[in-house]
Amino acid sequence: MPSEEINSIFTMIGEAPNSANLPGEVPDRLSLIIAIKNFSGDTSPNVNDPTLPVNPTDAPNTLIAVIGTESIDRLEYKSTFERGGVATDRSSLEVVIEDVPNAILIEGSFLVSPTGVDRVNYDNPNLNSIAQIFDNALLTVVQVVLDIGDIVNSLPDSIISTTGSDGGTLEIHCFDQITGNLAGDPRESMQIGVVELSFSSSDNPLIPNQDHILLAEYVNIEQVIGRSGAPIKPLVPVAISLRVSGISDVVQTFDPITDVRDIEITGSTGESILVGHIKHTDGDQATATTQSAMISNRPDSLKIIQTSSALTYQASEPIQSITYGGKSPAQQNSIQLNGLPSDFSLTLGDTLGYTGNQPIESIIIQLTNATEPKTMDGDHFRFWIDQDTSEASMSLKISDIISITRFSPQVPDAVGQKVTHKLKWSEASLHHST
Repeated sequence: MPSEEINSIFTMIGEAPNSANLPGEVPDRLSLIIAIKNFSGDTSPNVNDPTLPVNPTDAPNTLIAVIGTESIDRLEYKSTFERGGVATDRSSLEVVIEDVPNAILIEGSFLVSPTGVDRVNYDNPNLNSIAQIFDNALLTVVQVVLDIGDIVNSLPDSIISTTGSDGGTLEIHCFDQITGNLAGDPRESMQIGVVELSFSSSDNPLIPNQDHILLAEYVNIEQVIGRSGAPIKPLVPVAISLRVSGISDVVQTFDPITDVRDIEITGSTGESILVGHIKHTDGDQATATTQSAMISNRPDSLKIIQTSSALTYQASEPIQSITYGGKSPAQQNSIQLNGLPSDFSLTLGDTLGYTGNQPIESIIIQLTNATEPKTMDGDHFRFWIDQDTSEASMSLKISDIISITRFSPQVPDAVGQKVTHKLKWSEASLHHST
């Protein structure tokens, strides 16, 4: 690795060459470095370098950097943790990354606490001086490995906390180098081939060979038996399985004061991706409650802004279709949006709506608890009910829509005109209201 690149790396993590708090010296040779930096605990003056991906004078709380001289074919990490040594109170973490870029930077408002464990004894009276040197050298290596394991195990919970009630920021960026311009070669983004993550306190479902983000709630572990014999909350109440290919940047921010969540994903893949949630008992699909949305083709650039009352979607290109499906033992719902524009917004809450910058090809909705759902060809609205079996089915298809809004009753539980639900939509050349 060129000396300029080495200096840039150490400057970025707040340990610039010749800095007062740098233990030892910057190495002359370097092929791989894993750096975990808590800037929240760094009170020393750092070098102001805005050309770096992370300027140490305007740094996040935490920075995790994995930087090498070349791409790594495969990086795999697996661990199992038992709290208090109790087999029923456990969590497991598995991370697999294929075609690892030269540099991966994970930064955000989350905090990674030090382990606080001193595993090395530099004054062992049972060893002679030479044996102490070798013994402590080995123990130091072991301590580093164990500390990295402790930190990695704490990362999912720390990172996931940025999406919760406290809010925060999480950013992942991939580059071919750290230096802004290295011998005339400017820094460029570099994609991860595939990243897979599984994090749970129980057996959790996954979808092989399909990009997905799947959350799973196992109803039988709302509480587990801890070391004291009393029921406690599991380490991972909601399991996650994730597989995403061809990404270079991910940014997630949430402000609990304004209730604005911002998600940005960059990377060229064109592959479909499924986002879903399942609530199950012992993995029984027949009794499980599931929700999922399949996006047919992920754009190169995707930005989603979400609040409690609205969702705005901005992409670099149109999406062929988004198919939503929800299933419980008593009900099945499905919605398919075909020919979506690159920009659109959804209104959430008592009033539901969709507005796009261009017409959407079609909206298809099926809501039913019937064993044989009823539908029709072409644009339609059909409601069917069988009073003998208490089965009902609603089918809807509307084409060439610019906007559609469903208004709730003016007065809940009222009778007469005030109880009427209103549906208003705008086609490319027509307006309708019912």
